[in-house]
Amino acid sequence: ASRFIVPFDRVFCFGLLYHLKHPLLALEKIYSVMNPGATIHVESAILDDIVSPFTGKRHDANGCYAEFYPGKEYGNNNTNWWVPTLKCVEGWLTAAGFDRVETWKLTENPKSLPECRGFARAVRGK
Repeated sequence: ASRFIVPFDRVFCFGLLYHLKHPLLALEKIYSVMNPGATIHVESAILDDIVSPFTGKRHDANGCYAEFYPGKEYGNNNTNWWVPTLKCVEGWLTAAGFDRVETWKLTENPKSLPECRGFARAVRGK
C-alpha cells in the first residue's frame, strides 16, 4: 500500500518549533506538504525580551539568531531546545521557502517569561 498525503491549505504550528532539535528542517517538511498559496501560522517562545541564562545580557530584538538550551535553562523545561528572536522566526520561514512573512509579539513589553511569545504568518510560494 502506498502512502498518499493530501496537501494542506492551512497549517497551525503553535508551541512547537522551540521543542524541536531541528526547527528549520521541520518547516521545510511542512512546506513540502502544503499547497501553493497555503498559509502557515506559527506561535513560538521568543528571545526578544529576555536575559540570556548563558551571557546574562538582554537579547537583541533586531538580531536574527536562536539560542540553544541543552538542559532546563529555558523555563526549567528540558524539552525547550531552540528559542529564536522574532527576526529568526522570520528568517526560518523565509529560508524554508515561505513568502509574505509577517511577525508580531504577543505582548509588547512582557513582564514574565510566558509572555515572551511571538507569532508569524506566511504563505507557501509556488
